[in-house]
Amino acid sequence: MAAMSNKSGASGEGATGIKIALIVFVVLTVASLTGTIILYTYQSDLQAQAASANAQSQDAQQRATDAENRLQNAAKSIAGDGDPAKMAQALKTAQQNLVNSIERPEARAAATEPATDGDSTKPRPPLLTLVNTLNTRYAESLGALDTAKKDIQNLQDQLKKATDDLKATQDRYAEKTKKLEDDYQALEQQAAKNREDWQKQVQDLTAQLETRSEAAGQQLTGERQQRRAVEQQLADAQKRSKELVDTLSQFRPKGDTMSALQIADGYVVRAVAGEKIAYISLGAKDGIKRGMSFSVYSRTKGIPDEGKGKGAVEVTQVFDDTAECRVSRAANGEPLVEGDLIANPFFDRSRKLNFMVAGDFDLNFDGEAEDPGGEQVSKMIVQAGGNVVKQLDTRTDFVVLGGPPPQPSAAANGESPEAQQRSAQRLAARKVFDEVANEAKALSIPVLTRTRLLHYLGMGVPKNTPNDRLPW
Repeated sequence: MAAMSNKSGASGEGATGIKIALIVFVVLTVASLTGTIILYTYQSDLQAQAASANAQSQDAQQRATDAENRLQNAAKSIAGDGDPAKMAQALKTAQQNLVNSIERPEARAAATEPATDGDSTKPRPPLLTLVNTLNTRYAESLGALDTAKKDIQNLQDQLKKATDDLKATQDRYAEKTKKLEDDYQALEQQAAKNREDWQKQVQDLTAQLETRSEAAGQQLTGERQQRRAVEQQLADAQKRSKELVDTLSQFRPKGDTMSALQIADGYVVRAVAGEKIAYISLGAKDGIKRGMSFSVYSRTKGIPDEGKGKGAVEVTQVFDDTAECRVSRAANGEPLVEGDLIANPFFDRSRKLNFMVAGDFDLNFDGEAEDPGGEQVSKMIVQAGGNVVKQLDTRTDFVVLGGPPPQPSAAANGESPEAQQRSAQRLAARKVFDEVANEAKALSIPVLTRTRLLHYLGMGVPKNTPNDRLPW
């Protein structure tokens, strides 16, 4: 498209240049024709003046010839008669005839005017004076004729020069016009080629677009069919999973799911008063390791349902059958004594127990969940000897539930991509929490709340803090 616009612009500029050149050419042609007409008019005037001067010269020559003939006739008459009186009279008559024949009308009129000195007539000019006057006028006429001829020759030379200049100008403008026409023709051909190429490209792109649109439509149809098939398979799998969970729940014990947590793992062999040191009945043969913690319970009261004990110990040194522990917590007025029960829900002599963690945990009881998703809780379970799994199934021994993740609000149109991503993550976390809680209930898997977990780990819980409730 951009290439087409450039070519069109170039064609427009070329056409404008041709128009300007043609206008200039016409103006120059008109000016040249006007100058030629003026030259021809001026030449005609000069030719007319030259013709008039030539006629006057011929008339003067004719008059001089006639006068000369008369003088010759007069001389013959005078020479043929020997009488002096007759000769004088004849000479006078001839002179008068000559004067009358060559004088202008205004001279003849002046000859009859009264003389100012009393004479009866004005004296006539002598013949020689008249002849000289005639010769002078004849010479002036010839000079004027020569001047006219020179002027005509100059005008002809100027006309020839102007004609040559006009022809040279016409040749230059004809050459420029021919070049402009050739350029215009080349631009027209290039524009036609560009239009043809553009139309071909448009046709090719249209064909490609139609082909790709058809292929995309077919692909979209196939993907939609695959999606419907996958959704159907997922629905069937969920239905089948629910049926299996329901079936499995029928065969799972229906007794107290927390009874397994109320079984003691061992007892206190010896408690050193004032030293905060105690020895327990578990050792290396039982899989005890340094750093493991056990809650301590009274042997008379047993292990309560909420898991809160009278104290807690942490293994510092392991022997074959026993282990030395540091008393990490002890209730006021309830010292550890020999025979107290010890329990750790994450410890088993035969294998590692599997735990599923879900929800958000407020471990410092400040009202804010500083452990969303339970990553810190998972580390505590692993440190205590348990194994954290990501999928809930029949091999899961315990489920640890925190608080339910907050339900995300409806996404607003002006939310940023980061806010939308956080909303999607909260929605997914809430979905996982609900699924884990429902399946744990359906499969009768023991569930540890936050407070129970901390009690069994022997960690402190603020005084008068109520036990967390299960989500059902």
